[in-house]
Amino acid sequence: MPIQYTFPSLELIKHLVDVKTFISDDLVATKLLPIDTDTFANSPSAVTWDVLEPTRGLTSLSALDADPILINQRAIKTISAAPLYFKECVSIPESQLINMRKPGRNDVRDATDSVLRAIAQLSERVSALVEYANASALTGTLNIGHVSVDYGFATDHKPVCGTTSGYGPVWTSTASATPIEDLRRAAKTIYGTGAREIEVYASLEAINTLLSTKEIKDVLIGTRNIQALSAEGFAEAAPAILGAGITKMILSNQYYADENGDPAAFFPSNKVFLVGRAPGVQLGCFASTPSLDNGGLDGAKGGPFVKTTDFTDRPRPEIIVTGGIYGLPVLYRPDMVTCLQISA
Repeated sequence: MPIQYTFPSLELIKHLVDVKTFISDDLVATKLLPIDTDTFANSPSAVTWDVLEPTRGLTSLSALDADPILINQRAIKTISAAPLYFKECVSIPESQLINMRKPGRNDVRDATDSVLRAIAQLSERVSALVEYANASALTGTLNIGHVSVDYGFATDHKPVCGTTSGYGPVWTSTASATPIEDLRRAAKTIYGTGAREIEVYASLEAINTLLSTKEIKDVLIGTRNIQALSAEGFAEAAPAILGAGITKMILSNQYYADENGDPAAFFPSNKVFLVGRAPGVQLGCFASTPSLDNGGLDGAKGGPFVKTTDFTDRPRPEIIVTGGIYGLPVLYRPDMVTCLQISA
């Protein structure tokens, strides 16, 4: 009997992509900037978005039988950038395919396990990429490879401890750093934007740097907040300690493995982010643009994709598994984000 050959059906692959992969729902920056596959569905070569100014002033006092007071409409600034094309593949070559056997069978050559492992690998890399890009955008500038996108942060939304007037020394100067006042001052840059709450986002390393300062230790030691000397405990106690409209501190202790296998944090260790939140206000998104790998020539659409192609009938037999996403993060309200650099 000739050896039979099988690999996953398109239905199985689609089910795996829809259910198992893309995008992990617990990633901190991607919760702030979720993937949008609809708004930019017709933007294959340029991503254009509007940046809104906050509403200013109060409704004018008028009088009966009088014309309404004419006011200026709030300004809209348009930003345009080329989408970024993230795509890579895994090849399952002839040398592997020829030795694949279905468990318990010597007469069936089955590539299912290898294809599913390739799909999982590619989808995990896309998930990590989106989170990394979103966290990078919150600094005010997206830097990936040779590409840089400026989101137009105002100068006071990019303060640097030890340099910017009004802020204390870098937090690594543990004896003299003033992280409480620094965070309060940074929070004030978001006042007047319409934010009802201000949230602080920081990596585990950044919060540990904060906890090493004398100011924080003096506040915590000998009080009932002694448990807040851990990063997780401080994140919970932070609103009561910091005040200034800060309602929550979110600790990002999430890591991915870099190409060398070493753990790398999504959020930088030398920056802390303050984000204003208001009902019905969308901070931004990861603008996903259409890809032919995601729907074909007639149905190209945005979103993460995985595509499996059977080339086992070619002179050099192989199976190619392709994965990626097209697009980039956008910020509709950069005035509601402040990136505080706490050390060099």
